[in-house]
Amino acid sequence: MLLIQLTPSACEPEFADERLVGDWASELPTMLAVPQVCPWCSYAARIGERLVGYGGFKGKPDESGNVEVGYLTLSPERGRGVANGICAALVEIAFANSASAVLAHTQPNESASTGVLRRQRFKFVGSRSDPEDGKVWQWVRLAE
Repeated sequence: MLLIQLTPSACEPEFADERLVGDWASELPTMLAVPQVCPWCSYAARIGERLVGYGGFKGKPDESGNVEVGYLTLSPERGRGVANGICAALVEIAFANSASAVLAHTQPNESASTGVLRRQRFKFVGSRSDPEDGKVWQWVRLAE
């Protein structure tokens, strides 16, 4: 596995570049403009000094201790295990800070992201309707 280093995001300009992050270019700068509170924040993912992706938490854990993660790989870095490394690091942060479960949502079809979640021992829970994203697949990984 790649050695991915996560550091709290400083609203890196690359996150607004559609060539690097696709459709998220219009949303990430707005998301990152909201004050971030560690550890439940957004992170820039690097290999050495090279920015390779983004990952973060959708907020702090809920009253049950569940926290949701999201991640993306910059387009030039895809296919190298970056998303897997980001997801693993986020899971480690969540459980080190007393989360009881880590949740993730994907589009309702098999994709690179569903493969990442399976490799990170997430279990498919089922389909649900998300107010922002419509129909999604829900995944969960419980603390061990």
